[in-house]
Amino acid sequence: MRRLTSLALLAAGLAAGGCGDGGPKLVPVEGRGTLDGKPVKDMVITFHPVGNTYGTGAHSLTDGDGKFTLSDSRGGAGAYPGEYKVGFYPSLGRKQEGDPNTDVVNDGSKSGFPRIYLDGDKSPLRVTVPEGGGTAEVVLTTSGKGAAVKFQPRGK
Repeated sequence: MRRLTSLALLAAGLAAGGCGDGGPKLVPVEGRGTLDGKPVKDMVITFHPVGNTYGTGAHSLTDGDGKFTLSDSRGGAGAYPGEYKVGFYPSLGRKQEGDPNTDVVNDGSKSGFPRIYLDGDKSPLRVTVPEGGGTAEVVLTTSGKGAAVKFQPRGK
């Protein structure tokens, strides 16, 4: 009986303490990607968490103007605050140049997109998403030099 009472008290304490309620919350992240000044169209942009960043990452499809709005990989709008590596992946709708039998992920030159950004783990792009979210300007260059993610926090 004493064990049952202890278990009941433990369960009540967890419920009252809001177990899981104190964790990180998704924050809104939108933005635009450009490559040598032109919109990055029809690409999946991926945010891969680094270090202690919560979650499994976020992604979005860029539109015709290179704009995107991130969604968590497990559902829900936004991304968790923290550090990320940023990469790209060709979408199914992207036109492929060259040999259609070539895997565009392994050979970025066939898709007309620089290979350096196709592997999120090896991409030179890094960004920190703040607690309130905000807007990311992803500036890519064909050579990789000068590429950056500029982040404007919400409310500024």
